[in-house]
Order: sequence, then C-alpha cells, then structure tokens
Amino acid sequence: MDRAFLKMTIENLERELSVHAEKFGNNAAHANCVPNFEQAILRLQTELQKLDSESVGEAG
Repeated sequence: MDRAFLKMTIENLERELSVHAEKFGNNAAHANCVPNFEQAILRLQTELQKLDSESVGEAG
C-alpha cells in the first residue's frame, strides 16, 4: 500500500467513526462498530509506521 492511500483511508475511517454514534446509535446492528473502526485504524497506522520506518532505513 502506498503512504497517501493509508493516510486517506485512516482519515476517512476517523471521520466516519466521529459521526457513527449520531448516524447509527439507535441501531443494534451497529453495536460493535466502534471497536471495529478502532482496530482497523490501528492496523492501518501500524502499516503506515512500517512504511515510514522502511523509507528511513532505505535513506540512511
């Protein structure tokens, strides 16, 4: 994955997470969405950190 795509996806997920309770708070089908959002964001941030560390390793 490329860095720009990861950043954009993280931003989109964070934006959706911030309005999720307002949009779907009363819908039982969405009860577990917040942990899913948080896990996905964490995984993507980990991948972004890996890319950043790889690029630092290649530069030095």
